[in-house]
Amino acid sequence: DRRQWYTLLAANLGWVFDGYETYALILTVGPVFRQLLPAAQLGALPFYAGVTIAATLLGWGIGGIIGGILADYIGRKRTLIYAILAYSLTTGLTALAWSWTSFIALRFVVGLAIGSEWGTGAAMVAEMWPPQHRGKGAGLMQCGLGIGFFLASLAWLFVSPLGPTAWRWMFVIGVLPALATLWVRRGIDEPAAWAETDRRRREAVAQQ
Repeated sequence: DRRQWYTLLAANLGWVFDGYETYALILTVGPVFRQLLPAAQLGALPFYAGVTIAATLLGWGIGGIIGGILADYIGRKRTLIYAILAYSLTTGLTALAWSWTSFIALRFVVGLAIGSEWGTGAAMVAEMWPPQHRGKGAGLMQCGLGIGFFLASLAWLFVSPLGPTAWRWMFVIGVLPALATLWVRRGIDEPAAWAETDRRRREAVAQQ
C-alpha cells in the first residue's frame, strides 16, 4: 500500500545519499590531500587515503550498532531522520576541513551516521513490507547505493573543472539530503511491529 511504498522510498533515498557521499570521497580523496597535506608529505598520499577510507568504514560499523540500539528505543522513523540530518550536516562540515586530521575525524563521524541510516532503513522495510515481497523490497532499497554512485560521478563531471577547491563543493552538495528529512517526518509512519514492541516494553518497565 502507499505507506509501504513511502517507507521503501525513504529507505532508498537514504541509500542514494549514502552512495553519493561514499563515492564523492573516492573521487575527491586525491585532490583533498594534495591541498591539505604539506608538500613534504604528498609522497604518503596513498597512506592518508587508506586511513580516511578505513576511518569511514569503522564509523559505518560502529554507527550500525548505535543506530540499531537507538532505533529499538526511540523508533525507526526518528532514528532515520537523525541519521540523515547527521550525515548531511557533517558532510557539509567536511567542506570546511582545514587539515588532514580534521578531514579524517569528520569522515569518521559521517561514517557513524551512514551506518546508523543503513541499519534503520533496512529494519523499516523488513517490518513494513509483507514477507512474500520482502526480498524485492530489500533489493529495490539497496539499488539506491548504485544510483548514488552515478549521481556523485555526474556531479564531479561538472564540479571538477572548478579547480583545486572543487572537492569542497562536492561535499557542500552533500548537505541537500537534509531537506529529505522534512518529507520523511510527514510522509512515513513507524512500523506497526515496532510500535507494538515498544508498547510492550513500556508496559514491562512500568510494572517493575
